[in-house]
Amino acid sequence: MASIKEIEIEGFKAFPNKFNLELGKNLLMYGENGSGKSSIYYALHVLLQSVYKSDRGAKYFNNENSDENLINIYKLADIGDNGFMPHIKIKLDNGHQWELNRNGLSSPDTTDDSELRLLNKTSAFINHSYISRFRSARNSEMINLWNVFIKDILPFYVPVGADKTLADTYYDLVTNRPYKVRNDINKFNEQLSGFINRVNSKAADIYNQYFKDEDEADIFIQVKYAKDNDRINNPYHEEFQLLFKRQTAGGAYVWRYPKIGLHIEVDNITIQKPQSFFNEARLTAIALAIRFACLQSGNPQDGQFLAIDDMLISLDMSNRMKVVEYLLSEYTQYKIYLFTHDRAFNNFLWNKISKKERKNQWLHKRIYMSQSEPVQIDEDDDNISKAKRFYGIQDFETSAIYLRKCLEEVIGNLLPYELKASAGGSFLSLETLWAKLVRYYSDNGMCINQEIQDLFKDSKLLILNPAAHFQRLSSPIYKEELGQVFNLYNKLIGLAKIDTTLYVKKDKEIIFKHPTKNYICSFTLDKDLCIQEDSRVICTMPKCTNISWKYNEIEFYDFNKKKANLDHPLKKATPKLNRFIEGVLNLPLELTQEKFLNNCKIEGVSLKDYFKGINVVSLILSSSKA
Repeated sequence: MASIKEIEIEGFKAFPNKFNLELGKNLLMYGENGSGKSSIYYALHVLLQSVYKSDRGAKYFNNENSDENLINIYKLADIGDNGFMPHIKIKLDNGHQWELNRNGLSSPDTTDDSELRLLNKTSAFINHSYISRFRSARNSEMINLWNVFIKDILPFYVPVGADKTLADTYYDLVTNRPYKVRNDINKFNEQLSGFINRVNSKAADIYNQYFKDEDEADIFIQVKYAKDNDRINNPYHEEFQLLFKRQTAGGAYVWRYPKIGLHIEVDNITIQKPQSFFNEARLTAIALAIRFACLQSGNPQDGQFLAIDDMLISLDMSNRMKVVEYLLSEYTQYKIYLFTHDRAFNNFLWNKISKKERKNQWLHKRIYMSQSEPVQIDEDDDNISKAKRFYGIQDFETSAIYLRKCLEEVIGNLLPYELKASAGGSFLSLETLWAKLVRYYSDNGMCINQEIQDLFKDSKLLILNPAAHFQRLSSPIYKEELGQVFNLYNKLIGLAKIDTTLYVKKDKEIIFKHPTKNYICSFTLDKDLCIQEDSRVICTMPKCTNISWKYNEIEFYDFNKKKANLDHPLKKATPKLNRFIEGVLNLPLELTQEKFLNNCKIEGVSLKDYFKGINVVSLILSSSKA
């Protein structure tokens, strides 16, 4: 079966101008409400459904039909003025194109629409409206799922041997065939009953295996569409099936419209009104189990897909995790197009995909509304690519925000780790990082030239600060000014990085003297200390030798025995440097890393000054190779 490779939308719903989106892989798209992501979902929906419409979907682009057309409101005038043709177009991987416009659905490559019929039959669309309809019954009512099935499920179910969906079959019956349709009605009821039986064979298993809470009992789920006289499945003779009959003897024939019930048991107890018994999350999980049970199985097709638009908004993150795990494990034969407005969920799902090492199978996009027009960006693009993207569409404020991130990254990469974090471990502001960078390069004899410093000063004042904090700007962000920020970025990435490999030669005596207590210790290293600061990894971890210490003028004082100990293990031991420092910091002397750093000296120079402000103690203690 052919697979969708790309979709093009122009003049439809949220898209006034041409918009292209790759669909050759799975898709995760994040966008705030109103960004246009649901318009992509519905573009796919209406194009595929048009293959079954009598007008081939022309009504969606008929500007004379104000009730059903879905033309972007800003483009209605263009249709009459200049012949503008709004449309939805898909490209398939077999080279075929299909376009839906005011003339209906057609292809320049073929008249055989079986590939679209099969694609429609094997794919599914699920959104939050499905969940809402499922839970729409009041507490005083019995659940009737007919509206759920006729709107969300049956438009995509084509019975074996049929050439139309069961939804279209139903509408043909009740709108166009008032008499002599008994056989057709019976066939419709049989086809729907068969479909529901298949749903019933899987729904409970899906729920109990994937969606139920850990301490929750298994439940029995059955969707009901029984005959009136079915004593086993319809003991109360409820009126489920479609009929066309007289209400009274000799009276007029009228339609009795279908009803679809929901039967649930917990511990063999029938739940008469599930909407009153289960909370919102459980009802949502039941609804999803039923929807997934409706999907075609046993004959997977290469192009089949699941389009999912914010269907999980009523679930907390723990329950979303269950659904995500189910989709990623059980629906590998489907392409998944998942749209969400929830940033946290977007990040969680992408992390889940990454852990499963499937990133190469997915597109990760963000859609953003700019000047009344949706714009897409690749979520995996680096910040400079995003900055250029928004600059190109003249969204200068957003471009400035990403440029600020670019500057934070490039400055951070030029600084050693200990200079880009505060004493408490929090990361510093851009302005502070810049000041440290200028000082760091100056101290190392590589002064940053005045042109670059002036560029930063102007950029900081005119653009970066107000844009990054979403403040109301006192003056517009002009294209030329933002161009200078790009210039600044390009100059910074061209700066040579300072070598940050740190050394202490072996046999150098290192002396620590407590600033307030009468404690002193000294030691030497058995080999060179070599630290590659970029990765915060100790390349060599020397041992401490010739260890000597004194407390209150008592040599080899044992803090446990509270007296001198000439047999103290440290007199003969040679602990690794990190272990020795840990031991000193744990003595009952109220020591901190900062105190040790400032008061431990090599040739009379404190470690802090020796390594030009770098907290070498932290680096040593955090070494993974110690």
